[in-house]
Amino acid sequence: MSKTLYVFVDESGNLDFSTKGTKHFVMSAVYTTSPEISARAMLALKYKLLSEGIDVASFHATNDFQVVRDQVFVELNNLDNLNAISIYGEKSKFPDFLREPEALLAFFGEKLITKIQKSIAIDDIDSITAIFDRSLTEKRLVILLKLIKPSMKYFGKDYLISFHPISADPNSQIADYVSWSKFVSLERGENRPLESLNRIMNIKFFDIQKLI
Repeated sequence: MSKTLYVFVDESGNLDFSTKGTKHFVMSAVYTTSPEISARAMLALKYKLLSEGIDVASFHATNDFQVVRDQVFVELNNLDNLNAISIYGEKSKFPDFLREPEALLAFFGEKLITKIQKSIAIDDIDSITAIFDRSLTEKRLVILLKLIKPSMKYFGKDYLISFHPISADPNSQIADYVSWSKFVSLERGENRPLESLNRIMNIKFFDIQKLI
């Protein structure tokens, strides 16, 4: 029976290197061979919240009310089909070649894919589908796709790279929560979300400075 590894990628922090930009940048990947399990759980939570009069179209940690975030963390506590890798860095320390948006996203994405490749039993996987956040312009998406393809080919498996809005898949929304939790810990010392995730998910964190 064929088995596909699904990789859902999202980032926190912006690509602005001026004084108006965020101090940190985080990119995280949630990966699983059974995305339907976590998707059903997140959809069930959405409908539960709607039944309670809380209007939730999709989950997005930055915009969600605290009552919603709390319930998302509770739901994640019940999942055991996911793993995650998160790569982060302080933008002021990034070398010049990472200060172009496409190069930065591609470099982080390539490092994520490489780390995932080293963390799984690759022989048990027949194909890989990687779904990135579709938040860039079409021109930048084309450039990013070209830069990421070599790291996907490194697996030696059939692969597909897609760019979807975060709102399109509950698993992408989980990746959003992973990135956001690490980001707020770095950016403003808000550690409770990250501590909650560390208790319930197998997340590996890497400082980009050690991967350059």
